[in-house]
Amino acid sequence: MDKVRARFFSRYYAFLLSLPPDSLNVTGKCRIAIEGVIEIERGLYIRSRNYNRVEISVGREGKLKIGESVFINQGVRIVATTTVTIGNNTHIGDETIIIDNDFHGVKGNPPKKGPIEIGSNVWIASRAIILRNVKIGDNSIVGANSVVTKDVPPNCIVAGNPAKVVRILDENS
Repeated sequence: MDKVRARFFSRYYAFLLSLPPDSLNVTGKCRIAIEGVIEIERGLYIRSRNYNRVEISVGREGKLKIGESVFINQGVRIVATTTVTIGNNTHIGDETIIIDNDFHGVKGNPPKKGPIEIGSNVWIASRAIILRNVKIGDNSIVGANSVVTKDVPPNCIVAGNPAKVVRILDENS
């Protein structure tokens, strides 16, 4: 029954996103609101649950670009009002939030917003928060419960609130 349900959701969301059915694998209901543009390469896997749904929202002026072989776990929330780019072979842990604007201003000023770029081969652990104007370099790891407010260099591990480099990774490993 689970295989039949996954096949149904994969075909349903592939149709909604104008993708070939074999390029998407979805295992549950998602909330997807698209006013802007979504570009998705082959091999996107979304593991959503009825009790912990994946939510993807792309605003009128927003763009979401997802590379090949990307895994999005349950409860992930992605909001693109400007640009959010997710590179190839990236894995996003459950209940992670990727949000490219503040949604409200301070002292009468408009909300601040800015692009988010996540490189290839990145692992974002559970409940991390990626905020606006951030670039995460290739082959990096974002620790669980981290809040990323500044750029992350390639080949490193960041953790904490705010996230800081805790270790440099060997490029050959």
